[in-house]
Amino acid sequence: ALPLAGWSPPQETPSGDNGTWVLENPALTVTLTSDGSFSLQERSSGVRWAAETPPQPVVKVRHVWIRASRRGLEANIEIAGVPWQLTLTLADRTPDLDLELSAPAERPLTADLSYPFPVSAPGREYRLVLPHKTGLLFTAEDATLRSKVTGRYDCYREAGLTMPWFGLTDLERGLMVIFETPVDAGVDVRLCGSGSDRVFAPQACWRSVRDTVGYTRKLHYHLLDGGGYVAMCKYYRHRLTRRGEFVSLRDKQKAHPQLAKLIGAVYLRLRGNDQEQIATVEALEAKGVKRMLIDSGASAETLAWMRGRGHLVGVYKIYTDIRDPRPGLDEAHARGYTQDAYTEKDGSPMHGYGYSKTRRGTT
Repeated sequence: ALPLAGWSPPQETPSGDNGTWVLENPALTVTLTSDGSFSLQERSSGVRWAAETPPQPVVKVRHVWIRASRRGLEANIEIAGVPWQLTLTLADRTPDLDLELSAPAERPLTADLSYPFPVSAPGREYRLVLPHKTGLLFTAEDATLRSKVTGRYDCYREAGLTMPWFGLTDLERGLMVIFETPVDAGVDVRLCGSGSDRVFAPQACWRSVRDTVGYTRKLHYHLLDGGGYVAMCKYYRHRLTRRGEFVSLRDKQKAHPQLAKLIGAVYLRLRGNDQEQIATVEALEAKGVKRMLIDSGASAETLAWMRGRGHLVGVYKIYTDIRDPRPGLDEAHARGYTQDAYTEKDGSPMHGYGYSKTRRGTT
């Protein structure tokens, strides 16, 4: 394989032992080794984020091309014997690193790709940050005591990441990893070490595109010297704003005036009969609640009454959780309209349950 256009000819190892390649800018030092792992070290504090490599070697670095500025490299690597191209690019002055992993789009990829290797937290005081639903912050002790902390969090899934990034922080310093190509991506939350020395080592992972590579996978690493998870959120928002991708509710309201009712609204999931739901809305209004986003399966007349009082009304549906009616399901889950489901790859209906003829829909 040849280096990308604009890259310098192959050079000797710029520093360190043979099989070690170093990139540097004023804020960050990145070291890649021949087993495919790399570490990040803040130059001001000396804090080092090291890769947690598997016990059996699975990656080999074959050839490396270094930019003359030593701010980037391209490498031919093998992952489980399969060739890939790895590109690492440092920002000019800030503690930011971009990673790209590419291969022919049509090449088969039948198993999840777990690379780059996870970067472990420098110490047990570092917490895991996940933008899961309203946000999660876990200590290593939490993950040890609660099995549900560890496992896979896919991007843009209800049980996964609402925003495509994750981070580690001691509530001041930290590292965040952003999926620049979030489709088919996720993070496996893991621990490394033992006993009181266990720390988080989250692993970025990639699914195939219909059993092929599909496209180049990209990550962005950003180190923070203060601000913790709040700084991470602001940094992510800043990147979206800079790209013109951030849209506030106020901006959306210009195109969809009804969103004015959403700003500052209470999210209310109503159950029970129509009279009970009406009574609940009236009671909240009497307490001073002026805006509500109401999830309700009430009658058309009751929904119209709620809308007439200035509230937004809808119903929450999860189309991936549809099941066929079958013995043993309760009445709410056993009635009608499985044809409302998505279809499988071969065109057959995805099995599911629906609601009755009077409440046609799926959940």
